[in-house]
Amino acid sequence: MTSLSSRNLYTIGWICALPLERTAAISMLDEEHRRPRDFEQSRSDTNSYAWGNIGAHNVVIASLPVGEYGLASAAGAAISLLLSFPEVRFGLMVGIGAGIPGRSADVRLGDVVVSRPQGRSGGVVQYDFVKAIQGGVLQRMGALDSPPRVLLNAVAAMQAQHARQPSHIPRFLNEMITRNPIMAQPQQGLPGYTYQGSSNDRLFVATYPHSQGDSCDTCDPTQQVQRTTRNSTDPQIHYGLIASGNTLIKDAAARSTLVSQTGEDCICFEMEAAGLMNQFPCLVIRGICDYADAHKNDRWQRYAAATASAYAKELFEYIPVQGVSTASGMEALERSSQRIALDVVNVGDIRDDSSWTKRTDGTLQCWERRVGFEQEFTEPPMVITALRAIGAAPSRQRSVGWANVDRSGFTIRFWAESDHGIGNMSASWFAVGR
Repeated sequence: MTSLSSRNLYTIGWICALPLERTAAISMLDEEHRRPRDFEQSRSDTNSYAWGNIGAHNVVIASLPVGEYGLASAAGAAISLLLSFPEVRFGLMVGIGAGIPGRSADVRLGDVVVSRPQGRSGGVVQYDFVKAIQGGVLQRMGALDSPPRVLLNAVAAMQAQHARQPSHIPRFLNEMITRNPIMAQPQQGLPGYTYQGSSNDRLFVATYPHSQGDSCDTCDPTQQVQRTTRNSTDPQIHYGLIASGNTLIKDAAARSTLVSQTGEDCICFEMEAAGLMNQFPCLVIRGICDYADAHKNDRWQRYAAATASAYAKELFEYIPVQGVSTASGMEALERSSQRIALDVVNVGDIRDDSSWTKRTDGTLQCWERRVGFEQEFTEPPMVITALRAIGAAPSRQRSVGWANVDRSGFTIRFWAESDHGIGNMSASWFAVGR
């Protein structure tokens, strides 16, 4: 494998949340690269990276630590990537999502949904960033940025080409299996990265609950929504609004409520993109693996990750190399923020550190610490935190979060089941003004 001389030769970032998404992403590279020869990963950067090229573009793939997902984790991954690879101009958020049945798009399992600006929305809608007003009405707040123009131009060119010629996605999927035959085989109890059959794509009426088990074999077939049979099993591509938030949705009624709460005609749910759009200029690409209802299961996840990655690979054909050099992702992040505050502190043994306050939170022990910014933001910023073990990890560490964010600082806290095994820790945080 090639090892490039400098990390600065990588200009496009590709972010995925799950290991199965990372597998699909790497399988689409024309060539894998070794670590750049000048790259030394900071201890505060917990991303796992892979490198390679697609055509003339050098790509760095970042994936989140196992078990971490959601808006804050995605935002932290994106900021770490930009700090570690300062020449990255923009990115792609690629992975799986849930289709939202509706009149505007006949979204089915294995299809691809791509974020597209529409009306007053930039392509991604954060459905859980709301305020409650009189009458118990929840009103959406703020707006997220659109993808970079160079990516929107590439999407437009690709759409025009698909109006005349079929997508390359089926070819890329076949090549993926040819190069990596093991990806077609079941792994860890889940099917491989191959099409799962129309008989396993079952959409039920919203009021019908799931019967039992991990499959719908015992669900009533008369409760299925009757849909037109497609002439091909190739995935279709849909462009529209993607709803993003921290909730894993497995209920059709909740699905409908959250969509109506956005006030937009969304066609997909996912859990990371809203944490990226205002800090990391990117396009969101999702392969559909379920319908966000009680019948949700994992059968289609790997194939959906593959179709989304195949779309991303094809998109690279329409991104001009010279267009990548027009705007730095780091510069865009700095323009959208008053300031990035990155602080990494080796806090040692928290039990003996007077800057941390211990209290009991139910059956758990909670440690808190007030963190002040070097200077005040104009508005309370978004704060992303992480607490990592240098030596021994906390005993069954549950979570790490923040509270009481204001213009001058915030409170960081984490929970564990006991004082034992806390060991030496590294606490890190980002504060991004908006």
